[in-house]
Parts: sequence; structure tokens; C-alpha cells
Amino acid sequence: MNELNASAWMIGATVAVTALPEIPLMNYAQTFIRKWGLRITYIAGISVLPVRWLFNMLVTDPNIALPVQALHGVAMSALLAVGVIYIDNILPKTLRASGQAIYSTSLYGLGPSIGLFIAGLLMSSGSTQPLWILCLLVGIIGCVIINSAMRLGNTQTVEAFNLE
Repeated sequence: MNELNASAWMIGATVAVTALPEIPLMNYAQTFIRKWGLRITYIAGISVLPVRWLFNMLVTDPNIALPVQALHGVAMSALLAVGVIYIDNILPKTLRASGQAIYSTSLYGLGPSIGLFIAGLLMSSGSTQPLWILCLLVGIIGCVIINSAMRLGNTQTVEAFNLE
């Protein structure tokens, strides 16, 4: 948003806009999972991130860039609600706490640490374009890998998942 010469209030509003979709989507996560299954719901949610990064590359007006940031909340809903349910259901009861810890560490610790380090290196060029290009490429590859892995491991039916 700085690169787009957005005002200070708009930069602050970006944080609020990213969180807007999270509460309703998390509230209806169970409905989406029952209708489409865990894999489709998860992939649909995380596939929004490469779309967001593509828009971040193309948009030059901060008034358009602001609503684009709401896509972040869609992806976070999938990562936080659906991802946690998926991890809980693919692991035996004795490993669930460890699985959740590894998932959370990847989501909040390792991933952002590596990502922010690389982002800092890329942004030293003076432009965010290299960052958005890398995010887009890695995001698409990640979605394909996760979809393939979930498809291979999808031996259970939706009814087998405990959503209560």
C-alpha cells in the first residue's frame, strides 16, 4: 500500500479489511465442509492467496487494492478452521496434539519467518513486484502440491470426519 501512495488511514484499514471475512467464513466452515468436503474447501480457500498476489501485482490504485486485501481473510479462514480439522482427522488420537503443534508452528512460525526474510531481500530492490511474483509462483505450486497430497490421502468419506 505504501508503494501505491495510500493514505495512512487506508494502510490501517487494510488490517481490518483482511480480517472481515474470517468470522463469517469460520462460522460456516462446517457447512462448507459438509457440502464440498475438506479437500475442496481447503483448496478453494488457499487458492485465493495466489489470486490476491496476482491482483497485488496488477493494481495501481489504493482504492482498488484495499478490498483485494479481504482475500487474505478467506485464505486464513481455510488455514485456521479447515486445516486444523483436517490435521485432527488424519492423525491417530495419540499424535493429534503434536500434529496441531507442527501445523501451527509452520503456519505462524517457520513459514512467516522464512517468508519475511526473503521478502526483505526482494524488496531491497525498491519494488514489491519481485515479491508478488515469487508469492504467486510459490502459491500456485503449493496449492498443486497440497491438492495432490490431500487427494492421495483422501481414503475417508466426508461422513467419517468428526465435525461436531
